[in-house]
Amino acid sequence: MDSLGIEAAKLLNSKALDVFFGNPVTVYALYILIAVTAVLLMLPGTRKTAVLVAIAFLITWISGELMLKNAIGRVRPFIEYDLTVIIKRPESYSFPSGHTAMSFAVAGVFLFTGHRYRKVFLAFAAYVSISRVYLNVHYMTDILGGMLLGLMVSYVTVRWIGRWLQNSIYYRRKRQT
Repeated sequence: MDSLGIEAAKLLNSKALDVFFGNPVTVYALYILIAVTAVLLMLPGTRKTAVLVAIAFLITWISGELMLKNAIGRVRPFIEYDLTVIIKRPESYSFPSGHTAMSFAVAGVFLFTGHRYRKVFLAFAAYVSISRVYLNVHYMTDILGGMLLGLMVSYVTVRWIGRWLQNSIYYRRKRQT
């Protein structure tokens, strides 16, 4: 499966796709997601979603970037296969894909809360994920691992932490006013 992703990226390599997948939106996707969360925190009616997004993002970052990547220590494909990379070369390990995990953690919160923008966030997460393979910085299994991690964390965040927040003092106080 991993060699299939590498061969597909080589086959599809073009200037147009370099621009499509190597643009600042995919490269700085995590900063975009943080900015979206900040905006949601400021808007009335979206604060609960924003809090869940922030929690899922943080848990995913800690478990994926700080724990799993270092425990597994998988070398990136551009190092192993001496591939061309058109973006700044990441210095961390490969598995799981952090961009994918955090994009799907955010999208998962929107999905599992039934938010009306869930399809937009899922499409964005898929776009970011595909870009990571095209840019030769991840294997397909890194992407699948990132998707699984992000969706699992978002599910647990919405179902468990979301319920706890529902019963917290903050939300009880808001309902009484």
